[in-house]
Amino acid sequence: MTYLPQLRDQLVSVPVERKRRRAWPALLMFFGGAPLLAAGALAATGVLGSKPDPKRGVGAPIPSSARLLDLRVPDPAGGPPWGLRTVRTTRGTTCVEAGRVVKGELGILGATGTFQAVPAGSSSANCVANDAAGNAFIGISAATTASGPLAKPTCAIGTSPVPPCPAEDQRRVMYGLLGPEATAIVYRDHGALHKQPVTPPEGGYLIVLASQPKQGGYAIGKMPAVGYTVRRIDYRDAPSCRGTGTGRPANCPLVGFRSSAAPKPDDLRRTLHVRVRGTRVDVSFRAPVAIRDASASYTAMVMFKRGEGCKGVGAGSATDRNYAAGDLVELSVTMIRCSGKVRGTVSYSPGGAQGGGMPIAPGNPDNLTIGTFATEMR
Repeated sequence: MTYLPQLRDQLVSVPVERKRRRAWPALLMFFGGAPLLAAGALAATGVLGSKPDPKRGVGAPIPSSARLLDLRVPDPAGGPPWGLRTVRTTRGTTCVEAGRVVKGELGILGATGTFQAVPAGSSSANCVANDAAGNAFIGISAATTASGPLAKPTCAIGTSPVPPCPAEDQRRVMYGLLGPEATAIVYRDHGALHKQPVTPPEGGYLIVLASQPKQGGYAIGKMPAVGYTVRRIDYRDAPSCRGTGTGRPANCPLVGFRSSAAPKPDDLRRTLHVRVRGTRVDVSFRAPVAIRDASASYTAMVMFKRGEGCKGVGAGSATDRNYAAGDLVELSVTMIRCSGKVRGTVSYSPGGAQGGGMPIAPGNPDNLTIGTFATEMR
């Protein structure tokens, strides 16, 4: 009998907030000048959620764009193979979801071994904005079970009110999209190296292991961490990305990623209107450039300059919808209850300044400044 935990509800070590439909507004805390992103929102990716909004966040899935990749990976205990599906959304993102494949459909295995197909763009699909050429780059590592990662929780990995999953039922599933230049991914399983060709043209890969991550849980980024389970990524016309052997992941470039043209900094400057309401700082301005999809956003970062126990503590927020040039943009930043002078920066966050196709978090130096302000909270 196999059971499946719902990844977004119970797994530990989650670097992005999985329960929120809007992927970007977030609180940031600063200590000693080092930014820490609260709850991990504003990361490079988002999830569709149970009721996706076609005009906000990562958007809503476009059913006609769904595609089950040719990749088939056997489960360590047998049964239907695993597969990978992609679907595009109304806000220019590509979402990926893994599961068991039966008769050309992606889904899960029930408690009695019966197969249940899952519609494209399920609530656990992971999405990332496309680059300027329409390609997507994403890497996911998830602790799940042999049933497939799309059902309601019935057993748990880590702390949870439901019973732990049986050891023989535990799986580690690693999957994602490496882009049009990738040709293969090399990984280690029980001391042996395995080379898996990726599916063209998106560079899809899928690894299924009969084990759990050492720290359990879920991890997501622009690409898989190279140097641990994944040992190497090969490319068509570029050097392979290999582990460093230092215990840290390799700093691999996104080979084939194409950035959109960024506006000139001087063209972005706008007058800011700022108002303090209790612990909230409201900022409004006219959009200097249009935002047409999820690959860019407007962000606000506010930080205390001084105050007992408050210096260096800040918060940020970002937009999660489209704007036409000249539209009124309103951002609200909620601070901790503290008094003192604060300084703020409003920026345009382009997708792809560092690669990955999603807006950069507030406070990142690659953001383009629209304006700054100073005020006081009492």
